[in-house]
Amino acid sequence: MKLFYFTGTGNSLYIAKKIKEKFENAEIVSIIKVTSEDIILDDNDVVGFIFPVYAFGMPNIVRKFIKKILYPKNKNIYTFAIINPGEYGGNAMKILVSSLKKREILLDSGFVIDMPNNYIILEDLYSEDRENKQLSECDKKIEEIAKIVSKKEKRIEKSHNPFGFIFTAIYYIVIGALKFMDRWFWVDDNCNSCAICVKICPVKNIVLENGKPKWLKKCEQCVACINLCPKKAIQFGKITQKRGRYINKYIKLKEFLDEQKK
Repeated sequence: MKLFYFTGTGNSLYIAKKIKEKFENAEIVSIIKVTSEDIILDDNDVVGFIFPVYAFGMPNIVRKFIKKILYPKNKNIYTFAIINPGEYGGNAMKILVSSLKKREILLDSGFVIDMPNNYIILEDLYSEDRENKQLSECDKKIEEIAKIVSKKEKRIEKSHNPFGFIFTAIYYIVIGALKFMDRWFWVDDNCNSCAICVKICPVKNIVLENGKPKWLKKCEQCVACINLCPKKAIQFGKITQKRGRYINKYIKLKEFLDEQKK
């Protein structure tokens, strides 16, 4: 089993690690590490895609990754996906199914797990009680998912959204504009030039200039930089100074730094 995941602040990695515990010989693969190469899926393998929801759909980096997948001719592979929105999955599952079909890959099963919010640009963090409840419910859902995947059942959860086409349209408009939103990032006087933001950015969108981070307009809006800054020095416009910062409590900073090592 291969578990391909993309994470900004740890939720998808948490899910991938929990799934790995349920299966022998499961391998966790960071999408960040393989976007520059063709992905060859092994025949008779089980393949999972685990990622957050951005703008009601898939992160750009996941779309690029899917375009790199080379599928075996006999197509004897079981595929599943776990998407994890902060609150609302939009049309992410349908967009994923459509993207995989273009690679002649059928998604056998798909699941949605609501996870704690990390997008502090839009709203502040959830309460600690709500966060703990969501992580507890996540663990229960993973137990169910593991049983379905182990039996290679076909089951795709639907959003039952009659206006899904609207969200899909919004997605394709917004996802292309996200890279320019980094113009509103800035750093306050707490910045100590540690360069962690540079190291953890999944698309190498940040460099240090005169000891301060500079964004290069190819942002994924994963909000890793603003949430993982140890000094809480990175801000977005005028809306984040008083908001909390999120990192999945079971994921260590070192794991994010290790993702960047080829």
